[in-house]
Amino acid sequence: MTEYFSHLTVSTIFEFVKIFLIALSPVISILSLLNAVKMWREGNRPLICALVEMDVEGNVGSMYSLNVVNRGNRPAKILTLETRLSDKELLDLHGPEKYD
Repeated sequence: MTEYFSHLTVSTIFEFVKIFLIALSPVISILSLLNAVKMWREGNRPLICALVEMDVEGNVGSMYSLNVVNRGNRPAKILTLETRLSDKELLDLHGPEKYD
């Protein structure tokens, strides 16, 4: 075994290390670029927060106030809020006196 490594000198070991680092540097550069892009996307994204508060509470039902806030470094492009019941269905359920 010592005969196999007997021809290695310090300069040849440094040459191997140098070639290994030169071959590894593009891989490290690509990984750091991908990490930078990922961090940029996470830092520059829109954040939408919704706060639900109870306005009126009664023995028949409760009224809620929905506050939607568009936060973050970038505004959200498309924001759609959908309900399961239409306004007419809500009036039929609770009566028009609740909404006057």
